[in-house]
This record gives sequence, structure tokens and C-alpha cells, in this order.
Amino acid sequence: MVYKNMLVWCVVCLVGRAPLQAQDSLSLMQLWEKSFENYPGLKADKAVLQQATIDQRLTQNQYLPQLQFQAQSTVGSYQGTSAAFFPLPGFFNVNGNASSITQSATNLVSSAILNWEFFRFGRHKKSVEAIQAQVEQASASLDAEQLHIQSKLTQTYINLLYHQQMSKWAANNSQRIENLLEVTRSLAQSGLSAGADSLLIKSSHLQAKAEQENWDGKSKATKIILSKWVGSPEESFSVKQNNFFASLSALPVERELNLESHPLLQMKHAQKNYAEKQYEIARRRIFPSVSLLAGVQLKGNALVNEEVNNESWTDAYRSPTHNYLVGLGLSWNLNHLYDQKLFNSRYLEQISIQEAAWEEEKLMLGTQYYSSLQQIKRQRERIEDVDQAYQNALQAYELFEVRYSSGLISLTELLQIQQILQQADKSRVQAHYEYWITVIAFAEAQADFSNLADIFQ
Repeated sequence: MVYKNMLVWCVVCLVGRAPLQAQDSLSLMQLWEKSFENYPGLKADKAVLQQATIDQRLTQNQYLPQLQFQAQSTVGSYQGTSAAFFPLPGFFNVNGNASSITQSATNLVSSAILNWEFFRFGRHKKSVEAIQAQVEQASASLDAEQLHIQSKLTQTYINLLYHQQMSKWAANNSQRIENLLEVTRSLAQSGLSAGADSLLIKSSHLQAKAEQENWDGKSKATKIILSKWVGSPEESFSVKQNNFFASLSALPVERELNLESHPLLQMKHAQKNYAEKQYEIARRRIFPSVSLLAGVQLKGNALVNEEVNNESWTDAYRSPTHNYLVGLGLSWNLNHLYDQKLFNSRYLEQISIQEAAWEEEKLMLGTQYYSSLQQIKRQRERIEDVDQAYQNALQAYELFEVRYSSGLISLTELLQIQQILQQADKSRVQAHYEYWITVIAFAEAQADFSNLADIFQ
């Protein structure tokens, strides 16, 4: 019985601890990795890249010779007075011949045809280069989507930390007021304070609790949004809450801006490159194509004796004939001479559109970089001020709390000091939150989130 009770106790302990063990505490880097694996939008971009790679191979295969083979063995009537032709795969043609009295005949035809369009005045080469530009565009689009996910997920992550810090801020206020409530009750029992002070403290305490519940609700809602990016249920993971008030010395400083390797600009460059290749292809539309042609044919027909009225299937193999054909062919669509200028103008306009889009994206990224950099410099100074203001308010509150406990000041005066401390603490949290949002914009403009990954490990 003792062993049975111990076993039951162990099972209860394991079951009770299971939810805690199942919840993983994830860093910012781990959240990115899970999002890259599970986010549906990124899977779609990976499929687009894979499709572009397949299209590239198919375009390269278009240069290979086209080989076709056909064969047939038929039996049919052979009345040649007015001739006959059946538009079916293969050949069965009856020429007009009134002397033919055969009622039916067999027909055996097999042929192989080779058509190699080996000279297209550079159109195939440019088509391969154009599809390569599409592959580069798909790859850059995938990188841009990953950057977008990093930015949005990091913003959601910072929002969650901010809401959790604000929840702690409300909890600290509630705890301070609860401590004041105990002191007020003692002073009221000693006759050093009025009974109305207790009612005032209770009202402030209820307001602080309501504020805490509000921020708790926002924290839960933000974590649900974060679970969408991660692709896991929100109860299956937690985030590390360290470094929200991280040291500013580890953050990025001003450096020379290099946007050429930015995924968004690379994607725009690939789109412009694709338009340029399409223009090169359009310029070559007016030229013909030269092909190598070749063919072989085997034909059998047993119609060698006009006195034979009917033939069997095997009769077609009695007198086969072999033929071949080798030569060059020229294909030229002369209508392209009339609309060549329109096609050229069309693709030149597309090139202009892509160049303008590239310049606009570069301008936006540069503006985002320099404006974020200036904000970071000012926000560092702001954070130093609000941190010092919070420390001063905290020390002042502790001193006034002792004076209130001694009956030297009134509750109204202490609550005024408490509100100053509460506002200073709130300003400190908000200043750090706004700072991190600016740092995210700064990292997005550079396509470099390594500093944030190092801070929020």
C-alpha cells in the first residue's frame, strides 16, 4: 500500500508539472527560426522560387532538337475512282485510279521527324537570361519576405514585452497602494488619520487593479498575434523577458550606408533586369529562325496484284519501302516587321517603370535609415533623463512614505508623490518601448537584425 501511494503521488506530480515543462522559453532568434519554418506566406515564396527554377530548366531544354515519332497499321477500302483522304494521325491516301478493283487494302506507315531550331539570332540565349532574372527575383522576394517577417515579428515581440512591463508597472502601483492601505488602517486605529483616508486608498487600489487587468488582457492578445507568426499555439511557448531595459552601449552606431545588397532593392533590380531581357528578345523578333530538318519513313503496302480483292494485316509487310530526308529550313514571320517599334516601345516603358520603382525604394530606405538614426540619438538622451527621473521619484516616495507612517504628512500629499512616481515609471517604460520600435525600423532599413538578436538572447 505504501508503494502504491508513492506511485500515485509521483504520477500526480508529473502530471501537474507537465504544462510547465511543455512550455518553451524562446529567444528572439528562436522565434525567427520557428517563423521561417512555419509561416504560410514564406512557404508560398519558397514554392515560387522552386517553380522559377523548374521554368529555367524547361527554357534551357527548348534549345534541344524536337523529335517526333508516329506509326500506324490500318486496313480499309481502296476505291480509287475519286480518290480519298482521311485526316487522321498517320497517312492513308488513295489516288484516283479507275482501273483499281481492289475492295480493301492494308496500310503500314511509320516515320520519325527531327526539327532542331538551332539558330534564332540570340533569342534563346536572351530567354535563358530572362528566366534567370526571374529566378533572382524569386530569390530576392523570398529574402524580402523573411526580412518582412523579422520586422513584423520583432515589433510584435517588443509589443509583448512592453505590455508585460506595463502589467508589472500596474502591479507595482497596486502593491504600493495596498501597502498604504495597511498603513492607513494602522493610523486610523491609532487616531492619527481620518477614516475617509481608507476609502480614498481603496478607490485608488481598485483603479490600479483595473489598470493591471487591462494590461494583462493586452499581453494575452499580443501573444496570440505572436503565435500566428511562430505557427505554434500561444500556450505552448513563452518569451524571455530580459533586456527590455538593456544597456545602450551595445546598440548600433552610425556607419556608412550600403543599400545595394538590400533584398528589396535586389528584387527591384531583378525586375528591371527581366524587363531589359524582354526588350532584347523583342528586338530580335524580326529575324528568322534556321532549323535542321531530318526524317525517315517506313511504308508497306501489299497492293501489287490487281486481281487480289482483299488483303490481310500481314500483307502490309510484304513490300516495305524506306525513305529519308535531310536539309535546312527557314521560318520567318514577316508580320513582325510592322509592329516591331511598338513592341520595343512597350518594353522600354517597362524598363522605365522598374527603374523608377528601384529609385523610389532606395529613397524610402535611405530616408528610413537616416531618420531612424537621428531618432535613436535623441531617444538615448531621453532614456537617460527618464531613468534618472524614475530613480529620483522612487527615492522621494520612499522618504515621504516613512514620513506618512510617522504622521508627518497627509495621505493626499503622499498620493501626489505616488502619482509622480507612477508617471515617471510609465514614462520610463514607454521611452524604452519607443526606442526599440525605432531600432527595428533602423535594422529593417539595413536588412540587419543581428544587434537585436544579440540583445534579446
